[in-house]
Amino acid sequence: PLSPYKEPEFLKMIEMIRGADMAFTNLEMLFHDYEMYPMAESGGTYMRGDPKLAKELVWAGFDMVSRANNHTGDYGVKGMELTTQYVWEAGLVQAGVGMSLAEAREAKFLETDKARVALISISSTFARHMAAGRSRDNIPPRPGLNPLRYSKTYILPEDQFENLRATGESLGLFMDQDGSPRGTSESRPNAFNLFGQWYEKGDIAGERTEANAGDVEEINAVVRNAKKLADYVIVTIHAHEEKGRREIPADIVFENDTVLAFRDLNPQAPVHVLFIPKEPIATLNDVVPEQAELAGQLMIAAADYAKQQGFAEDGYRVVMNCNQHGGQSVYHIHLHLLGGRQMAWPPG
Repeated sequence: PLSPYKEPEFLKMIEMIRGADMAFTNLEMLFHDYEMYPMAESGGTYMRGDPKLAKELVWAGFDMVSRANNHTGDYGVKGMELTTQYVWEAGLVQAGVGMSLAEAREAKFLETDKARVALISISSTFARHMAAGRSRDNIPPRPGLNPLRYSKTYILPEDQFENLRATGESLGLFMDQDGSPRGTSESRPNAFNLFGQWYEKGDIAGERTEANAGDVEEINAVVRNAKKLADYVIVTIHAHEEKGRREIPADIVFENDTVLAFRDLNPQAPVHVLFIPKEPIATLNDVVPEQAELAGQLMIAAADYAKQQGFAEDGYRVVMNCNQHGGQSVYHIHLHLLGGRQMAWPPG
């Protein structure tokens, strides 16, 4: 329980939560008394808490809880259902799970004396059995969480790409048991699928993650509808996906109100710095005329840095990749500044 503790720092935090107009938290926990068996796969460990803890969250001042996370299905549908029951009995608004995909996608609402708040809960990290599904013909829907699925493509330089492809060919992995080709596609001539994973030829090693378009469309529709019905909409995502270690600090070399620049972790030249806008823009195709000044500030910041570092007169290269064929692996526009050596042409 939470309520027995009286440490001043803890109570100060509780008062802060209680003093808010509303408070929500990620409920990465299942409430039950082991009435069911665990699933074959968990979200890393099998999470379970005393059902009385649901009311302790209310005591602490929370009003809403996000339920979609990598532990939602640790104990199967029964564990999810019991948690829903205990959370509802405690008086908390909960979102992100349901007895069907439509229910799991739904926004849930909290009425306060100041505003109506909608909560939409999503998870991109989960075991496959945890995602809710639709009904089909006479098959009932699958209970579970609100999923945001994605696919990942690894980008490899040409030599590594060809070596891996040659390995797959030598092992016969591009043929199925009937002798039919698999793992290749005419629409992706510079890519192949090996062990269920796509690999693509590019200039430098990297990875590209793409959200499932159907999931994005359905979640966006829920958000749009919630905006019509609520004063505030909270969209919360539980995601463990990351590139590398988050604790590795960026080597920042420049920053102002609109632009941030840092050294590339995989430099392709003696000087290799990335300039990014602080405003989130996915690709160059998404830049609108109103953002022309921002795009220009990236160029000016790169040129100023080259002058400050003393290689502007010798020359340098600026590159901005766009989408798959352009070799973009991170979907936040960024300008590569490369200098300190003679550049070749064509680049790739």
